[in-house]
Amino acid sequence: MKYYFCSMKSKERVLLGMSGGTDSSVAAMKLQEAGYEVTGVTFRFYEVGGKTEYLEDARALAGRLGIEHITYDARELFRERIIRYFIDEYLAGHTPVPCTLCNNELKWKLLAEIADEKGIYWISTGHYVRKLFLEDNYYIAPAVDRDKDQTFFLWGLKQDILQRMLLPMGDMTKELMPLNVGLCVSPLKKTV
Repeated sequence: MKYYFCSMKSKERVLLGMSGGTDSSVAAMKLQEAGYEVTGVTFRFYEVGGKTEYLEDARALAGRLGIEHITYDARELFRERIIRYFIDEYLAGHTPVPCTLCNNELKWKLLAEIADEKGIYWISTGHYVRKLFLEDNYYIAPAVDRDKDQTFFLWGLKQDILQRMLLPMGDMTKELMPLNVGLCVSPLKKTV
């Protein structure tokens, strides 16, 4: 079995989903260290009370790292696909799993679409997962740090997405996380 993070050729480009939090910040730095030209994208999915500080956090982080940053407004798609699904499932007496649906049916597909529009092949996030290539197929595999593992949220991704994914956080452990990366990120920000 072989796990994959990067397969660099030369100054390849990658589109990174950026929340403005610690994990996507470290992912951006790891991709840069591996030689990738990173473009960050922050999705507007849902905002509690109209608070948009996360957008400025992500923009500021991208500025400090010297990377291009774009914002993509996906609030209507999120309402139609994820919130509607949650309400329908809940009212039907089922247990909805909105984060898994969002990752499999919205976030990663949008990353691929935007990357295609920008002529970028690779896509990435700060998820704690690894990618395994076995018998001509890619699979999501558990992160080294089982306490941070997020494979559950990505189990349904298809091969067209899996083959393009770079997963820089899959080999990270809490002990390896940079203590002082020189970046100011919002405290306690977690995304899935």
